[in-house]
Amino acid sequence: MTRKLAFMLATCVMFGTVPLTAHESCSGSACNSFSVEGKNYSTSEKRAKAVFINKDKSRGIRLKGCVLEAGKCGRSFVLEIDPGLKSQVSEPAATQSAILNINIANFLPQQGSGPPVTPRQCQKQCTGNDTSAERANCLKKCPQATASSPSGAEFFKISGASLEPAGWDELDSWTKDDHASAFATFQASCRPIVRSQSSNDMRPVHTALQTVCARAVKAGPLDTEASRHFFEANFRPIRIRKLGDAAGFLTGYYEPIVDGSRFPTREFTVPLYRRPPDLLAAGATQPGGPFPNTGRAFRRTSSGALVPYYDRGEIDDGALDGQHLEICWLRSATDALFIQIEGSARVRLEDGTMLRINYDAHNGYPFVPIGRVLIDRKIIPREEMSMQRIREWMQDHPDEAKDVRRQNRSVVFFRIVGLTEEGEAIGAQGIPLSAGRSIAVDRALHVYGTPFFIEAELPTGNGRGSTPFRRTMIAQDTGSAIVGPARADLYFGAGDEAGQAAGRVRQAGRFAMLLPRELDPVAAGSGVPLPLPRPTIMIRPHPLRPQTIASSEKLGSKSERNLMSAEIKPRGALYRLAR
Repeated sequence: MTRKLAFMLATCVMFGTVPLTAHESCSGSACNSFSVEGKNYSTSEKRAKAVFINKDKSRGIRLKGCVLEAGKCGRSFVLEIDPGLKSQVSEPAATQSAILNINIANFLPQQGSGPPVTPRQCQKQCTGNDTSAERANCLKKCPQATASSPSGAEFFKISGASLEPAGWDELDSWTKDDHASAFATFQASCRPIVRSQSSNDMRPVHTALQTVCARAVKAGPLDTEASRHFFEANFRPIRIRKLGDAAGFLTGYYEPIVDGSRFPTREFTVPLYRRPPDLLAAGATQPGGPFPNTGRAFRRTSSGALVPYYDRGEIDDGALDGQHLEICWLRSATDALFIQIEGSARVRLEDGTMLRINYDAHNGYPFVPIGRVLIDRKIIPREEMSMQRIREWMQDHPDEAKDVRRQNRSVVFFRIVGLTEEGEAIGAQGIPLSAGRSIAVDRALHVYGTPFFIEAELPTGNGRGSTPFRRTMIAQDTGSAIVGPARADLYFGAGDEAGQAAGRVRQAGRFAMLLPRELDPVAAGSGVPLPLPRPTIMIRPHPLRPQTIASSEKLGSKSERNLMSAEIKPRGALYRLAR
């Protein structure tokens, strides 16, 4: 074999410098495998890989770089061979920086007592292997990461949230989840993240997810065990809740399927509207563009004055008539209300075409849950509240239902996203949702693509018990009522059955955010000074009153007093708003 000069190392440097030697005996079929320290390794014909064979003194073979041949990375590679291996090479060692015509074998995690490869380094190498079986086998052998913070990790915090590092073994039934399903949903979120490297989102989680997502996309399909190892190698579980709350809160949503018409008829009389051209978000100078999920909305009068946008009552009374904003017409106002609550729908038109619509904007009024109104008016008892119960009451009491609907002044506007019944609803991230794996979160606090492990007890269909819910969910959607660090809407799919399951969910839940290991929630508080001790103030006792206790010794914390005096706000079955 012709030797190349050392200056041809040029490209693809991956590791630090160690003394270089080379084994020159490989040629033809002899390159299909090679033996190092008594172990045989098959070679790959697809691409160059790094090989770590670690024994005492961390001896090993490493890929140094590929040699440019005719402008392309050819099949000749520069190998770094630790001097400790010289005695194990069957042929005499050549001079340093020689080139070998062999293909490098797929990576395997190190074995023995040498310095350990970090979980992240191991995983990064594993995802470069050629086949899913090789990737899965490699990931299973990677060392598991711990919840402790790596040195140099970027500080991370969420305003108003309590963040508490946890171990993987502290997540109830973590090992029993279908991690392959969760990983496939995570990969779906990763693809747009990897493509949009120029995103304006500069939050640390988004930046860290770009790195993790590149590995996930490169990894391809993984089985359940390999998927679990991927999550454990790339993330750390962080218990998250709102400060002062014991747990988070869950609701469910779905995609309704209803009949409709392109034109108003005697049967189809209730319109769904697209975004009005005069709708202005708070702070905006011109209409159009992305619309925030929360906040007020305005319009300009003929005199140029800025006034709040029309509410539900005004729109029901014809405020938008004549502007040709109707996307389609539905059979009942109840169908329209539920579609606005869910934020998306499939509308089956007269000719069989399936019209897909999604949330686009809102009129700027806070959402008032219909269930709450019915409970407050003592129309439906709290224990009987469900989406189906609301629907039945509205159908039986059309006149009263009109007034109840008007108590919710919020109106949602839609856009057409397709003309097919294939696939799931499109979430706010712009990708199809996955039933049982996608959640809507507070977009102001969380980044799309972030995994959460959620533990809750969800009600069963017979209303007589609950079933454990222990599952990795991926943030892919948002909603105006989804506010707070531990608040999520679970996506159940499309159709009546999914709607019934979603309508039963309004439960407390424990949230563990899976935070990329590049970020460090522990160190975030290390530089924050502790508050000064509260001084003890003795007050002269009043002759007619009991002696006052020192302020630092008063019984009951502020949170306890607030809990005792706080107004208990009812949560109806529909405690959420369209995404």
